[in-house]
Amino acid sequence: AIAKQKQIPVHYLEQGPFNTTFFDHKGVNANLSVKDGFTCNMDFNSEDLIIENKTLKTYHRSPIYRGFDMLLKALFEKTRLYPPDIKHTDLNSYKKPKRRSPQVDSKSIEKSILIILQVPLDVNMIYHSPYFTNHYDMVKAISSNLPEDYQLIVREHPLYINIYESKLYDLTKKQGITIDNSTDLKQAITSSSLVIVNNSTVGLEAIFYHKPVLVLGDAFYDNNDIAYKYHDGLDMGELIKKAIETPLDVACIERYKRFLYKTVLLQGSMSEKLLRSSKTVANRLSELMAKSNTR
Repeated sequence: AIAKQKQIPVHYLEQGPFNTTFFDHKGVNANLSVKDGFTCNMDFNSEDLIIENKTLKTYHRSPIYRGFDMLLKALFEKTRLYPPDIKHTDLNSYKKPKRRSPQVDSKSIEKSILIILQVPLDVNMIYHSPYFTNHYDMVKAISSNLPEDYQLIVREHPLYINIYESKLYDLTKKQGITIDNSTDLKQAITSSSLVIVNNSTVGLEAIFYHKPVLVLGDAFYDNNDIAYKYHDGLDMGELIKKAIETPLDVACIERYKRFLYKTVLLQGSMSEKLLRSSKTVANRLSELMAKSNTR
């Protein structure tokens, strides 16, 4: 806010899918500047674009510092001294689960719909979810509108495995809904008939894998040319059926992928050990500064 008052350019960073980093002047998540800037008939030069999907070593924090994190969490988590912004970080994965989800191989299920859960207090759930305030209501709405012979598979967020609201787990047992956190994410996506997200970046991954995606909240990729967007008043069952039965425009999806890499997706992840993203961000900033100086 202070930078904007002083007319200093501001750019936002967010970790992206497939070892990338979002870089944008307007914001991240649903606030990305490209949200309404793509159509399938767009024509732009992408011959010089080389997309790398290398799997590189990720950064792991020192076990000494991690030990201090866990000690501080144990001592101060329930006090006012503990910063609220770190109460829902990867330290949650060290919690003893209240319940254990069954280990299910979802690849063996012939007709499945995959729903991706998120961290409940994530900004995307708080500010960009106009129709659902919790995951229980989300899963209930989908399970009540499943097409015949389809199995609903729930994928929990890695930081929240087994610690969502109790009524969600009661619902999965009552409705016979599968919880699968063990199958490789790519395999879980590609073996499903439809991927449903609120606004997780997993939705973008599924689009890149050429799978139909239904978006329940607000996301930068909730473009009707590449995904299906739920709106209040729409028939959820009909929307799910349409998403499954309508052929995908693969050429449009590939065009959208290149559009993102040309605009807001930089190659290199912030979690990589080699930090390629620091170089790509620096290069993009240099380009922007050079353009600014020529005006």
